Order: sequence, then C-alpha cells, then structure tokens
Amino acid sequence: VASLVLSIVLSSLNNAEAFIKTNAYVFLAYLLPPLGLLVTILLVWKSSRVPFSSFLPVKKSGFASYCFAFGVLFGLLFGFGWLNTLFIRLLGEIGYQPPQSAMPHMDSFPTYLLAVLIIACLPALGEELLFRGIMISGLKGESLWKSVLLCGICFSVFHQNPAQTPYQLLCGAVFALILFQ
Repeated sequence: VASLVLSIVLSSLNNAEAFIKTNAYVFLAYLLPPLGLLVTILLVWKSSRVPFSSFLPVKKSGFASYCFAFGVLFGLLFGFGWLNTLFIRLLGEIGYQPPQSAMPHMDSFPTYLLAVLIIACLPALGEELLFRGIMISGLKGESLWKSVLLCGICFSVFHQNPAQTPYQLLCGAVFALILFQ
C-alpha cells in the first residue's frame, strides 16, 4: 500500500524522473517493504493476544545458533553460487531477463551505513520474525521436513526474484532446520 501511494505521489510530481534517480528515492523504495512487513507483524501480534516472545525465533542457545547460521549463510552463498548461475542461464534460455535493482550511490560512510541498515538489517529482522518466528510457531506439530521445506519455499517466493530462487529456497530451508535443531 505504501509503495502504491508513493507511486501515485510520484506520478503527480513535475520532476518525478529526477527524484527517482536520487538516493532518497532508492532508500525509500528499499525501506517501505520491510516497514510494511514489520507493521503487519505487529498487527498480527496485537490481534493474536499471544506473547510477542512466541514470535521470536530465539532458542536457549540462540547466540551460538545465529553464529552457526551466519557461517552457513556464507557457505551457501559461495558454495551454491554455481547453482544460481546455472538457474539464471536456464531462465535466460526461456527469455527471462532479471530486472536491474537500483542501488544508492555510496559516496560517503554515513550513506554506506544507512544502506547496510535499510537494505540488509531491517529486511532481515522482518524476515526472521515472519519465517523463523511466526511461521515456525504455526507449523508446530507438522513433520520436520514438511516444515523445513515449506519455510524454504515460502522464503523463496516471498523475495519474488526468480533468479535467486535456488539460493533463497536453500537458505530458507537451512535456517528453518537450524531453528528446529
């Protein structure tokens, strides 16, 4: 909804094309989806009347699990990059061209820090709450493999990026598996 409102407002501006090329627009475009997700999570929490801690994907050995997951993330990124490359080539053979994503101009250290916060940290927070918090708690009682596979598929589909499907499916499934351990 916020992205739609932004589009409508931009279409009414005289200098919309100039604004779209600014860092402010790029940061705003990256900021709206995770903020929408976090607001939605808070609304679900408020309407569910369950403790917020039940939405948190933290285990008793939380720090060690997250350090392990961080290592697994980089292992998957570098170990399965070839799989994504093959998948992108396959998509190219059938005519799919992945869209280019706009990145802010990293012309200063504060801009770099803002980019890390808005593009990396904030979305990860919402995704962890949704996929490893709410979704996992909703799948209690299901089989381990069904839950892990479902989390991986939903995580991949959520990102709406066909070119990264294999990597995101693996990450979503592996992170769910780590949480179940």
